[in-house]
Amino acid sequence: MQKKLIVLALAGLASSAAFAQTNVTIYGVIDEYIGYGSASQNTLINPFAVPVFGVAPGAVIPGSGGNQKFSGLQSGGLSGSRLGFKGEEALGNGLKAIFLYEFGSLDPSANDNGIGSTRQAYVGLNGKWGTFIGGKLQTPGYDAALKFDPMAASVFSPQLLISTNAGMTIQASSQGRVPNTIAYVSPNFSGFTGELVYSFGEQVTGTNWNGATLPVNAFGQAASNGFDKAQSVWGASLNYDNGPLAGSLAYHGLSNIGGTGNNPLAQNLKQTEFQVGLSYDFKLLKLFGSYQYIKQENFATLGGGLSTACGVLPLAAPAVLTGGSYGTCGLLNNNVKGNQWNIGTAIPVGANGAVKLAYTYYSNNIGNGIANLIVDDQKAQSFGIDYEYSFSKRTTAYAGYNYINNGANTNYGYPASGVKVTPGIDENAWMVGAGVRHTF
Repeated sequence: MQKKLIVLALAGLASSAAFAQTNVTIYGVIDEYIGYGSASQNTLINPFAVPVFGVAPGAVIPGSGGNQKFSGLQSGGLSGSRLGFKGEEALGNGLKAIFLYEFGSLDPSANDNGIGSTRQAYVGLNGKWGTFIGGKLQTPGYDAALKFDPMAASVFSPQLLISTNAGMTIQASSQGRVPNTIAYVSPNFSGFTGELVYSFGEQVTGTNWNGATLPVNAFGQAASNGFDKAQSVWGASLNYDNGPLAGSLAYHGLSNIGGTGNNPLAQNLKQTEFQVGLSYDFKLLKLFGSYQYIKQENFATLGGGLSTACGVLPLAAPAVLTGGSYGTCGLLNNNVKGNQWNIGTAIPVGANGAVKLAYTYYSNNIGNGIANLIVDDQKAQSFGIDYEYSFSKRTTAYAGYNYINNGANTNYGYPASGVKVTPGIDENAWMVGAGVRHTF
């Protein structure tokens, strides 16, 4: 009996020693806010010379105009709610195995009953030479957008709202995370670091086109019976962070988005992005600024990101491409280029408070070179402000406001995960919110 007790004691010590070599941290964010949003709608007029459904020529269509409104309890005002596990194991000679698994957590505002989608998930090795990881990762553009946004991708952030509507992947949100990805992160050299990532599209290629009838997809392309080329995503950044000054140059290149079909009408949907960001901490306040560039080839994102369907404004004569929730349209052999400027500041207020302000301006040249359509270039601007008060290192109360002003042919609005309102063409929208964030 005594020998059995000794064996069990030794086994317990061995398991404890093994467990001690692996450090695992459970962490998370719970963030809830009450939000209210309002968006102006267009007053539509019958453009035809004859009555339509009882509406006289030139008369206002009943039900058009007014405001679209929303109010409710939402999740993720300052930061997305999440639950995560991360850890490392010492392998000897300075080498470590590292991992992270992070979920979008419960959202009481959406009557959730379980864990949501995966935010990040990776495993890798870390040593003196840097870090290699693979899985679903935050891109270099995600990290850069977050770092040089004074509002850190909150629901009040102009940078996040406009870049999402414009279809950019350099943003600190879901479009800035990529699955099937490998990455290398360099060591820190006197404040300088670099990052390189590659994402596999993983479409099966090589199936021959058999000349069958080709339906048209949401991008205006003829579908195929197989793919000639799989999607690929490259990302890279060069970063500096030492003392009060920080800077970054980030690049994203997306080719064969969704996979390029192997029929004669298939087009390579390609997107190229850059961001240059700078910040300087004066102690009394911290200044932020960044410039973003996007080029889309053979398609154009008109609002809501890369996954939505193409649309045109109803009753328009001629048809007019629209932004906001109207989606992504195929523009064969055309290029659309956009430029976005972001500036902002964070101002400490007392020992525990801060006021954050930001402004974003975006424009593109979608009005150039589109056959059979008369459209204007898209323009939009947004302003955001919030006040944050930290009761402790883990608990923060906040309140904020955002305003979006759209130009012609543009109706950028708020996402479905937020206050859920979209204005009419050349109309504005605004939202306010107040909530509490707790981290653990």
